[in-house]
Amino acid sequence: MCLAAFLPGFFRLPTIDRDEARFAQASRQMLEAVLLTPAERDPALHAGGLVVPMVQDTPRLNKPPLIYWAQAASAAVLTGFEPMRDAIWMYRVPSLLAAVGTVLLTWRLGCRMFGPRVGILAAGMLAACPIFVWEARQARADHLLVCVTTLAMLLLWTTLRTRSRGWAAAFWLAVGLGVLTKGPITPMVALLAVAALALAGRTWRPLSGIRPIWGVFLAVLVVAPWVLAVATHVGFGEYVAIIHDETLGRSVSAKEGHSGPPGYHLLLVLALLWPGTLLLGYGVVRPWLRAKRAAKGPGWLSRTAATLRALVYDRPAEAFLLAWIVPSWIVFELVSTKLPHYTMPLYPALALLAARAMPPVVRGSAAIVRRGWFRALAWLWALFGVGVIVAAGGIGIALAAHDDRVAAASAAAAILAIAFAVPGVSMLLAIRRRRYLAAQVAAVAGAVMAWWAMIGVGLPGASVVDLSPRIAAALRAADETAAVGLVGYHEDSLIFATRGRAQRLADDQWRTWAASNPGALLVVQHDRLAAPPEGYPTERGFNYSRGKPVAVSIVPARDADRLR
Repeated sequence: MCLAAFLPGFFRLPTIDRDEARFAQASRQMLEAVLLTPAERDPALHAGGLVVPMVQDTPRLNKPPLIYWAQAASAAVLTGFEPMRDAIWMYRVPSLLAAVGTVLLTWRLGCRMFGPRVGILAAGMLAACPIFVWEARQARADHLLVCVTTLAMLLLWTTLRTRSRGWAAAFWLAVGLGVLTKGPITPMVALLAVAALALAGRTWRPLSGIRPIWGVFLAVLVVAPWVLAVATHVGFGEYVAIIHDETLGRSVSAKEGHSGPPGYHLLLVLALLWPGTLLLGYGVVRPWLRAKRAAKGPGWLSRTAATLRALVYDRPAEAFLLAWIVPSWIVFELVSTKLPHYTMPLYPALALLAARAMPPVVRGSAAIVRRGWFRALAWLWALFGVGVIVAAGGIGIALAAHDDRVAAASAAAAILAIAFAVPGVSMLLAIRRRRYLAAQVAAVAGAVMAWWAMIGVGLPGASVVDLSPRIAAALRAADETAAVGLVGYHEDSLIFATRGRAQRLADDQWRTWAASNPGALLVVQHDRLAAPPEGYPTERGFNYSRGKPVAVSIVPARDADRLR
């Protein structure tokens, strides 16, 4: 099922701006630094080796190295250790494997906590949700982070249940790998969960169970060799400043314009986790409501404390999942920098709680199914799902039709028709008959088919995303070896497509650069000129990173004085 959801379009999608292009280019340069001969290496591009990731001549130290090592290793194997034969999909393989791994780990944790039916339902909902489907096709660190964090939480659950030193050691090793993947996120999620369980249960048992004294030392042993190597390479002061900017800096001020109010992630999860949101709200509050029945006390504060203790001791699996979600979710909502994928490490726990709520709903023992407002919300969920299926398929058809790709448009239309007629209609009929498990399964099938139509058929080859590949092809046709200067169009996908030889030029320096490099080529965005150049190869498209149509021409640097 994961491969059915994640593979369509995986090999054909062009490099996506901006993060994927940056990760892939840094991994490529790391690979080349190892496999190219000393005579073939460029001192500006390959000075970092395996220690310092670099995009062109700039160190990229705001992300730890594990994803770059994984991507470089993937490309090395898939090219037969010939780096000049690489392609963007080779750098996506670690994300694909991590996405599959996350789904399987979620299934395994669900089986251990609640049984195989809950485990497989949670895993299926996770595999079909849009953010997992999209990120599995991206050469970025996010899916690897989610996989490592889910592994750490599975090991944490096992450690707390068995109190085994071996499992505790494995947990701390996973935390160390999480730090090497994306800094503080994995330890934050895991340790906040431990603290929440300890506070709610009024016991030190969760904290003592993970052996924190030697455990932290073990995690540090995993991370320290790379930290020492990179700090020695760039200087301890500079590296500490980078870490400070990426942690505290992102918390107190929005980076790169990525901001949002509290509640940002709460609203997005309704769409990004669909179709796993049918029972999500009920799944989250159900453990609290059931624990509250056993709570007694003279006031609301004592009853709340009693409810928390009952939750921890009587419903440990659900308490663990809530401890996984709630403290970290609050942190993500409070930090200033926000992006939709930030809360992905919490999605496995959300899917498990939503799936856990299904058995009592199917049995009819959940009083909520008899409430009118619940049936109304179920209808809204189903209608939203039909809208998702139609919109995704329609986008796929529109993208293909816009570029006169008749076969692709026909394929997208056929997939949309089947997705609407079979799982879409089945989902609506199941909601009408109050067969919520059948509705959930139909929604998963419909979602997977919708992503086929949009990402697998419509998006690959669409002019909206393939401007950089077309520019790179025109540059190769003009001169494969000439230096390239970028004027206005500075997207990282073109840096990747030119293997790092393109140079970004400021508006006030490109004419001087052209005079100094008469044999070079200029990629000139038309809005940087008083009049569009005539007689030169021109490419037009849509710059989705900036949200505007653009036109660029490829001009020999020796002709720069003709441009107005």
